[in-house]
Amino acid sequence: METVLNKTNYILIVEDNFWIGSMVLELLETEGYTAKYVDSAFKALDLLRKERPDLIILDIGLPDKNGNEFLEELAKLDPAMTKIPVVVISANMGKLKPSSQIKATLDKPFDLEKLLIVIAQNI
Repeated sequence: METVLNKTNYILIVEDNFWIGSMVLELLETEGYTAKYVDSAFKALDLLRKERPDLIILDIGLPDKNGNEFLEELAKLDPAMTKIPVVVISANMGKLKPSSQIKATLDKPFDLEKLLIVIAQNI
């Protein structure tokens, strides 16, 4: 799939499953995105104190905070961060609370081509 993108697009992946996080990171870097992968909400919030991504890929079932709590903490950290689009990937969408920040959801297991399309539509 060919995606037109700005090489400066920076995507933060917040996923506790190492294999999924690493696979998505490698995919995004191969596609020309700048990407970082962290495995917890705490690490993501710490990183977001210093950096502002263009998009966040977020798992709902994180070990330290669920995705809903992460989004609430993000808004407290900096209300401007609520403008960052979020793509949720999860095996349990039933736990997801509605948020204007969430632009798309993908159920695990998800198709990588579909992920790239969703990213391109929301970045």
